[in-house]
Amino acid sequence: MQNLKQSKLLNSFRKKLVFAFILLAISISLFFILKSKYPGKDLKTTTDSTITSTANSNEKIQIKQIDIKLFQANLDNDIDSILAAFGIRKDWVSTFTPQQKAPITKPTAPTAKTTGPKTTAPKTSTPAPKRNPKEAQWFVKDVIIPRDLASAEINLDISLYVAGSGYLPEVNEDIKTKDIIIDIKSIADSSSTTPLARIYITHSDKISRETGTFCLILSNLGDYKKDEIDKVLGTTSEFTFTFPRSLENIELQNRLVQLKKDIVINLTESAKDNSGADFTTLDDKDIKQKVKSFGVDYPGVTKVLLTKMDAQPLPTGLTGKIIEEYQKYNIRVINDSMLTPLFGKADEDSKDKIKIIINNIKTKAAQTGKGIAILNLNFDDFTKLCSELLTLKKLGYKFYTLTDYLSKEAERKRKEELASDKDAKDKPVDKKVTGKTDKKPIKPTPKVKTQKPNVKKK
Repeated sequence: MQNLKQSKLLNSFRKKLVFAFILLAISISLFFILKSKYPGKDLKTTTDSTITSTANSNEKIQIKQIDIKLFQANLDNDIDSILAAFGIRKDWVSTFTPQQKAPITKPTAPTAKTTGPKTTAPKTSTPAPKRNPKEAQWFVKDVIIPRDLASAEINLDISLYVAGSGYLPEVNEDIKTKDIIIDIKSIADSSSTTPLARIYITHSDKISRETGTFCLILSNLGDYKKDEIDKVLGTTSEFTFTFPRSLENIELQNRLVQLKKDIVINLTESAKDNSGADFTTLDDKDIKQKVKSFGVDYPGVTKVLLTKMDAQPLPTGLTGKIIEEYQKYNIRVINDSMLTPLFGKADEDSKDKIKIIINNIKTKAAQTGKGIAILNLNFDDFTKLCSELLTLKKLGYKFYTLTDYLSKEAERKRKEELASDKDAKDKPVDKKVTGKTDKKPIKPTPKVKTQKPNVKKK
């Protein structure tokens, strides 16, 4: 009997415990619901807490207003800085503010002849803007970009900047022309038909950026550590690598081939007394043998760098014979005359080595617009160079592997020859002036005698 009472008490206690847990769960749920509905506020609504929350809300409003003023003050210059990073010149950008007058519409030309005076647009002290400044609250910007620059690249940078500042970018694109219109709006007033600022980005065939086309060859990849080699081979930058010829670098050789990296082999030429060079003699048999063995030792390699090993004068005709022999095997030879030095020996240990390289690339681009360069860099300098190349690419500079560079150069020369031939055909032939007219005298038409029909009389 006593055991039965104990079991009933135990069951009753369990039920009460379960009921208590249910009530606790409901209380916690209600707490979080109220907390989420009124964030940042205490559940006790006293007069002091109400005053504090009102003060905080006023403070937030003031901060937001300051942010808008700062954003408005910096937006115009910041957009111009983004455009300048793409190599867009200042004279390709026009900015119109609401203080300017709306563009004047030019009168249309009459369809029929009239005897009255011609109508002309009224003269103004300042030229009429191309865009209507009233399209936006702050300003309207008109940007002209060259065809080689994708509007999507500019759109990405401007949109990231605007969104990062806490505002809303809206973009409309013309599918055919790829021209875009970027509207900058406040998130709180995103439904407004008048944006804070509007940017028109339009392509044109009449402008072009001052850029260059280059090929960069890394000559000392074999000197890097294994983890450094992994990072270099994993980069997306368009580099060509000098193929290491030492058997100690057999693993690197295999990786370069397996990853289908663009490779070139560096061969040297020198005077007769330099035994360390690959080519030193004019003997045809020796040159042919070395070129033939090259195809056996390095199958699949189609490009050769032929560089001088020292400053001594080469035997006359040596370079020409080597190039001629390699051409028989469809192997392209790039000699010293085709290379562009981007730094000298005095700059090898300079802390500003990468800066010197970048400046020389810009200088060479302004002079010839192209170049092939061999670089000997440590891993840190290589990493810095890759970062700087991204800036140049944004400006419009093109960097290719040696294979692509040579291919594009051949295509460019072919187009130039076709254009030259077309101009020669279309050019009129100048006739010498002799004082006499080129017209031939008109000969009088000879008189034709008409014979009477010979009719016999009956």
